[in-house]
Amino acid sequence: MKFSKSSLAFALAGASLCAAPLASAAIPSTGDSILVSDTAGRLGVGGPFLVTGASYSFETFCLETNEFLSLGSTYTVTVNTGAVNGGVGSAATYGGDVSGTATFDPISKATGWLYNAYFNGGTGLTGWTGSASDKAEVQKAIWFLENETAAPGGTASAWANIAISNAPTYSFNVGVMNLTDSNGRHQDLLYVTAVPEPEAYAMMLAGLGLMGFVARRRKQSVATA
Repeated sequence: MKFSKSSLAFALAGASLCAAPLASAAIPSTGDSILVSDTAGRLGVGGPFLVTGASYSFETFCLETNEFLSLGSTYTVTVNTGAVNGGVGSAATYGGDVSGTATFDPISKATGWLYNAYFNGGTGLTGWTGSASDKAEVQKAIWFLENETAAPGGTASAWANIAISNAPTYSFNVGVMNLTDSNGRHQDLLYVTAVPEPEAYAMMLAGLGLMGFVARRRKQSVATA
């Protein structure tokens, strides 16, 4: 099948939009006020939940099993690299990645890799369909990776094992929002620290550049006709 330059340009631009994370370009900052709400079709305990700030919104997951969210409530954000004020486990399940204490539990590389894969449309997750059950499995895998062994159904799933296998080469672009509501209740949710990914920007710019080239060529052709 052959494609014209114009159709190729539109294809590249469209592909860049499909590949880009489904979130706005802004990221959370310490002191932000955010709304945490439910997501359509959410199953059981845990996420994903929808976080909405003044200039961003995205889906995220809980890190701790002994803390609870009040959905529809407003929270104040502190950005961090780990969970605070709770948690069953104080280190990752698999050895040697991170260590923690009773009051600060840094997220593991495997958790970072898994959430980044989810955030980018299930990239790297074998069999991913985006269903509610798939999303529930991501929450269970995160709890397993964070050693939250009291989590309902928190098991070493195939996706948890994929995340572990990718952890040694993963460079962090995932952080933690430590949340506090007006009653002093806490929870810890994940966020991606760079939105969108550089590859998505590059693809989008390439598509838009080619579209501009085609437009100029057409204009020249009309002028000389």
